[in-house]
Amino acid sequence: MFRRIRSFQAAFLITSLTTTTAVLAPSAAQEDFEMTPPSFSIIYPNIDPLRGKQLFVEKNCVLCHSINSVGGELAPPLDASNNRREVDLLDFAARMWRGSYAMVELQATELDYQIELEGYEIGDIAAFAYDLETQKSFTEGDVPPEIQQWIIDVSTAADDGLFD
Repeated sequence: MFRRIRSFQAAFLITSLTTTTAVLAPSAAQEDFEMTPPSFSIIYPNIDPLRGKQLFVEKNCVLCHSINSVGGELAPPLDASNNRREVDLLDFAARMWRGSYAMVELQATELDYQIELEGYEIGDIAAFAYDLETQKSFTEGDVPPEIQQWIIDVSTAADDGLFD
């Protein structure tokens, strides 16, 4: 059975397969070496920007990150742009990894726990971060009042001593 995928999922899959093919295809310098196919398969999660929108709030990403000016000011905004059509999950995860030390420190300070994300949840959040149409519907009304009171803006961060 074939599953129907959205255009940005197809673009990611095609880009990934093209990249994989380029990596596995021997170059002129490698023609003397025999290529062995990998003994594993790559799993592509069925990403969903609507689930990502929900997770963005539920997992408290909204405390530090914003979309449509809704959310925190302490971390980079995750607004989509009109010209980004490919969801690069590996790049998204790599950017999270590069910021992981700061995120873990902030989570310990502000939440008293570290946010846990499964791989498919990162995929869903990345889909939301890239999907301009889903982001257009994101408003303060999507953030429950009990979470809104914890959103970190620059003045809150300064008051909490986060910049000391």
